[in-house]
Amino acid sequence: MRDDPERRQAQRRDGSLKFIRNGRLVPGPFTFETQMEMLGRLKRLEAETGLRLVGDDEESRIRRIWADDVLANLDRARGRVSP
Repeated sequence: MRDDPERRQAQRRDGSLKFIRNGRLVPGPFTFETQMEMLGRLKRLEAETGLRLVGDDEESRIRRIWADDVLANLDRARGRVSP
């Protein structure tokens, strides 16, 4: 999953692209779909094992980050700079 370019965004969260010396693009964060899939896998694993892997506060923070990312991407698409 980590090395699958289809599951990664090219741009970093700040909108920049990062390259290494040979000119190869360093992938940015996972796509939103992949992030949702990973959280879903963790939640299913929790249900199967009875172990708590992601707390309520952590899940709330994850969802806030997702919302912030969506808003930042919209601002970049509209030519605005996010704080």
